Amino acid sequence: GPGAPGLSIDEALRVVENLPDPKRVTVDHIMLSGGEPLVWPELLLTTLHAIHAKFGPHTELMMQTNGDLLDEAMLKKLLDAHVNHISVASQDKYL
Repeated sequence: GPGAPGLSIDEALRVVENLPDPKRVTVDHIMLSGGEPLVWPELLLTTLHAIHAKFGPHTELMMQTNGDLLDEAMLKKLLDAHVNHISVASQDKYL
């Protein structure tokens, strides 16, 4: 819930280390979602770079966001972190 502690960067990197070995298991895509992953941009970007380093360009990196924190600067950072699909879904009163 709001204000709940998230993963530390070290914990997130340990999660990535424990994902399947790409030499043994084909992983077509990985999707990161929330809560809202853009709330912790350093954690998100570090994790995305680690996933890409492990799986390479043959695994599609995707993320889901509510879009509230997605601006041009963040979009560039996500693209630089090899994200190639972003789903924006919101349930607010402005839909």
